[in-house]
Amino acid sequence: MPIKILPDTIVNQIAAGEVVERPSSIVKELVENSIDAQSDAITIEIEDGGIEKIKIVDNGIGIPKDELNLAVTRHATSKITSMQDLEKIGSLGFRGEALASISSVSNVSIQSRQKDAEFGHEIVVDFGEVNEPSKKGMTTGTIISVSNLFKNLPVRKKFLKTAATEAKYISEVITSFALANPAISFTYIKNGKESFRVEKVTSISERIHQVWSTDIFNDLLEVFYEHPHLSIKGYVGKLELSGRKAEQWMFVNSRWVDDRTVHAAVREAYGGLLPPKGRPFFVLYIDTPPHMVDVNVHPRKEEVRFASQSFVYTSVKNAVREVLGKVDITPKVTVFGNEVGSDDIPVSSQRATQYSNWSDHGDTSSVNIPGRGGTPFITKSDKQGGYGKSQQTYSQQPSYGFIQDREASALPWEEVAGDEVMPYQIFDNVYIFTFGEKITIYDQHALHERILYERFKTAFENNVENVEVQSLLIQQSVTLNPQEWETYQESRDIFSALGFDITDKENNVLQVQAVPVSLKDSRIRDLIPTVLDEWGEHENITADKDLALSYMACRSAVKAGDRLTR
Repeated sequence: MPIKILPDTIVNQIAAGEVVERPSSIVKELVENSIDAQSDAITIEIEDGGIEKIKIVDNGIGIPKDELNLAVTRHATSKITSMQDLEKIGSLGFRGEALASISSVSNVSIQSRQKDAEFGHEIVVDFGEVNEPSKKGMTTGTIISVSNLFKNLPVRKKFLKTAATEAKYISEVITSFALANPAISFTYIKNGKESFRVEKVTSISERIHQVWSTDIFNDLLEVFYEHPHLSIKGYVGKLELSGRKAEQWMFVNSRWVDDRTVHAAVREAYGGLLPPKGRPFFVLYIDTPPHMVDVNVHPRKEEVRFASQSFVYTSVKNAVREVLGKVDITPKVTVFGNEVGSDDIPVSSQRATQYSNWSDHGDTSSVNIPGRGGTPFITKSDKQGGYGKSQQTYSQQPSYGFIQDREASALPWEEVAGDEVMPYQIFDNVYIFTFGEKITIYDQHALHERILYERFKTAFENNVENVEVQSLLIQQSVTLNPQEWETYQESRDIFSALGFDITDKENNVLQVQAVPVSLKDSRIRDLIPTVLDEWGEHENITADKDLALSYMACRSAVKAGDRLTR
């Protein structure tokens, strides 16, 4: 076969494979254009996860009529004019290929009006075929509608996930723009219903308050670092937030990126304070002169390359470590009945210097486990011969191994009847059952997880009327991030079946009126977001109820270090 030049339609579709991976890619490219157009109000509307329709409305400066055709032409851009511009990019978009790529794999309508223009104009592109502009009555700004994504490429469309999952990806993109641009208001409408809204504010802290709850904000520590060639601002989380997997955000010159150097620096700053596999919560804004960072190293601009990786690593690590050193976040350990703080533990001189200001983190909370009345627990007065307790404030990572073997083993009190079962707790970690002359030892987290799983399963398989429910004297408000909200909308039937009484409020807030009795002592404000976060990692958690109940049981169960009071 002879070598020949490919037609533009095929070239654009090949380019679209790099730029347009899924609906969220389109949202990202179009919102970047809106931000570059100096908009301060942007609305994103989708249908069926963005597969059927995406609509972006902004109040920016608009596009002149005679440039509408150029807007959908490859490598046509107003952002750069020379090689020197490419070396110091200050805008989010710059390649001039997004609209051309998008319009080659979908139906696209672009309506735009400039401030002083009498009319707006509209151009329609059907899978690469451009129509002539026509007049359009509209306000100043731009409206771009994308529909029938990948209709001409069924193989590409086959690789998209469910509409609900694609909507979650879009929610994440919108959250990133909201965090990066506090001076812009964002509205997200999904299937005709408003899902997320933040009004424009003047500071990062105000925007973080809008995206997350006050409870979370109160567990954040402010980071501030200034250097002639680098500034670092933002927030890192206390250890209480280290289990929230999704909340790690970094922005370089207002661009949402994922950089290994920054991840490694933050983790190193926390040192040994994090539990195994724990992830620190952080939202960091890194600003550096454009010529000191290359943003043109990834097809979708998701990664950057710093001129000096080591300088950025050291700066981020020191900035985070400095703020951690100013507060009391070191876990407290009780050894043989005596509380031991950081000053009592021998450490190397280097470690002592690094963490000299860190002190006790505080007591673990007492929690309850369902059991038989009058069961004895080992207390301080009972400790003899060195039987003390060792507690740590972090929660062990879920293994789900105990409940996976649920068919093979019985609960301890099922083996022996009546008062012969004598449970004891030691080390705030292990549960010992005596059966006459026999002793069985259980991990308290795994045991409670099994109990809760069986109760949840029974509740789910029967009518909700059979579930024992505890009404809350003081109703609890739970604020979710956009991704957790999407997952809740999919899984609300699971919560109802388990006995939760939850009402939707505005701005991604849930009002909890009642919970299953098994969870009446749980920290609901932490439990619900954590469970939704884990459920959200599965494409369709509602299709695997068993797995969903396993996650709920694990996250609801007592943890290693929790003191059981009855």
